[in-house]
Amino acid sequence: MNLAIALSAQRTLPGLGPSARLFLDHRRTNRRAPTNEARINASGAPAILFGDFCLVPTLRLLLEADQPVPLGSRALDILIALIERHRELVTKRELMARVWPGITVVEANLAVHICALRRALREGQGGNRYLINIPGQGYRFVAPISIIEELPPAAVEGDFDLRAMLTQLIGSADQVRRLAAQLLEVSNSSA
Repeated sequence: MNLAIALSAQRTLPGLGPSARLFLDHRRTNRRAPTNEARINASGAPAILFGDFCLVPTLRLLLEADQPVPLGSRALDILIALIERHRELVTKRELMARVWPGITVVEANLAVHICALRRALREGQGGNRYLINIPGQGYRFVAPISIIEELPPAAVEGDFDLRAMLTQLIGSADQVRRLAAQLLEVSNSSA
């Protein structure tokens, strides 16, 4: 019990070895660090660039090489929330409260949408690294970003095929439903 109290208060107990101190230090590093940088107002930014992607929050549009990326609204909300707190830990609870306000959902819902987001961003392919999971705590958006003041031409012109984009979104929604069913099945079988 004393160890639990010490961990919650972030104190050390007399006689704790270096491995316990390492554990305590590790817990401190995974907490959201105070930052001197102002948070990004992603909702008000014209466009945010990262990797090969361009996020236009006002249009709720994610582009890759001037082509829209099919992404569901919940996954897009998660992306915007993570970018707003760039390089900071955003807890699972904070993400769920933002994406599903006033609705009680299980963490599996968040996991499904994070998976869809990673798939859309092609996380891990070609060395791309955008999201980092801090087990049991939350996520960080770690890719370098830059804010541009003018919208990309594809967002202004709207020269993409809306019908094709909607078809891809519907297909993505079906994939998300299948993933959710699989996660629910796995969680029920392990319980």
